Amino acid sequence: MTLKQVISRLTELAESHRQINHFFIGGFDEFLDDNDVVYPALFCELKSDSTISLSNRVANLNFTFYFFDLMDTANRSLENVWDVTSDMASVAQDYLALLKDQEYTDWEIGDDYNMTIRDYELQDLTCGVSVDVTIGIRFDANRCQVPTTFSFAEYDGSSLTLKQVVARIGALATSHKQINHFYIGNFDEFLDGPDVVYPACFAELDRNGVVSLTDRLCKYSFTFHFFDLMDIANNALQNEFEIKSDMLSVAMDFLAMLNYFGFQHSWEIAEEYDLTIRDYQLQDLTAGVSIKVEIGVRFDANKCQAVVDIGNFLLWNDTDKFLINNNDKLVYAE
Repeated sequence: MTLKQVISRLTELAESHRQINHFFIGGFDEFLDDNDVVYPALFCELKSDSTISLSNRVANLNFTFYFFDLMDTANRSLENVWDVTSDMASVAQDYLALLKDQEYTDWEIGDDYNMTIRDYELQDLTCGVSVDVTIGIRFDANRCQVPTTFSFAEYDGSSLTLKQVVARIGALATSHKQINHFYIGNFDEFLDGPDVVYPACFAELDRNGVVSLTDRLCKYSFTFHFFDLMDIANNALQNEFEIKSDMLSVAMDFLAMLNYFGFQHSWEIAEEYDLTIRDYQLQDLTAGVSIKVEIGVRFDANKCQAVVDIGNFLLWNDTDKFLINNNDKLVYAE
């Protein structure tokens, strides 16, 4: 199931409820610019912070649903507030029941929801409730379904250098048939670079890595941005969510390629990923998603592989007397 299909179903369910006269999904600023709201209304906000879990095979999308209606401030306003709030709480529970319909086996809805009772200072004085809902869509991580020209084969070596990691990431990204441009560096360099042909993938390497002797891994943190141009001239909001849906699918394809089992002897990929759904204010108005991925390459801590000029390793202490062991070629303190 794609993000676009999730939004389509949310819209269909909202519009089917007889006590919801208006449905909108987007940002509050966009909703406030809509002067034709017919109450009671349901406003849906897709949160920027989401997650993808390889271990659970799911992408979790976080939504907040706002159910609100006009307040009658002229006639017994306090009693009216509670009447409206009570009605909207009932509508919210109805909507949650619709989301949890057992026939919908292609998404997962959480069992517990944070609900807030509040007033809304919009163009109109309204009140109601908001509910936080996490919707999970399946993430199969099946690289066989990815539209790519990459030739997958097992890597014979037991370790990768950072240069090899970056080279493989670039090869995977440019092999995807929906990625027309790839760049790794920082945003300033990306913006100063050659003309971008969208859709694009931009990769950032976090300056702070970790070397773990316990895990025998050197861990690098990357953020991958997948974005495309928005068509603001023609049904901009619908176009925005279509782009975000497409880029989320591309990001999930990319994760599937990173996790190809043939790579397991040369790097380790973390199984949990922070997902951000966002707009990008570049030279061009774009939208898409970003994911944070930790990649670990083997760190053997093997001194025999170190390129050194000295012939012996000294085990040093406070004395200046040493014994040379010709068997292991080490110098020991006496």
